[in-house]
Amino acid sequence: MIVEGTYDEFCKYFSSSLFTNLVKTKTAKAKPKQSLTCEGVGDHAPHKVDRRGQIQFCHPPGRSRPIILYEVLSRYKITPTGSAEIFRCDIAVLTNEFWQAHIPIIPQGRFLCQVGKAIYGD
Repeated sequence: MIVEGTYDEFCKYFSSSLFTNLVKTKTAKAKPKQSLTCEGVGDHAPHKVDRRGQIQFCHPPGRSRPIILYEVLSRYKITPTGSAEIFRCDIAVLTNEFWQAHIPIIPQGRFLCQVGKAIYGD
């Protein structure tokens, strides 16, 4: 399906649902998630959690989901420089490219509980 819109519209309609769920699903089998282990950050020591879903992948600093989305979307800008940025792309292609952009950063990110995530700043 071809989708057209601004960066804010892509964030509103896809980033918080489609792309979040994509990364969540793709990282579900990661060892820290499977073992229910928060990797810890700063003074927040590594520890076990009691339920699945309490461990989340946290992007490394400077590689947040909105930044990655903008980088991928920038390939599909259809408006001239200096005007409002409008992007047009196939959402399936965008989704695949968004995931491909995550693969190199997964080793740099962390699997953290909610407290660790707040400290880490994701």
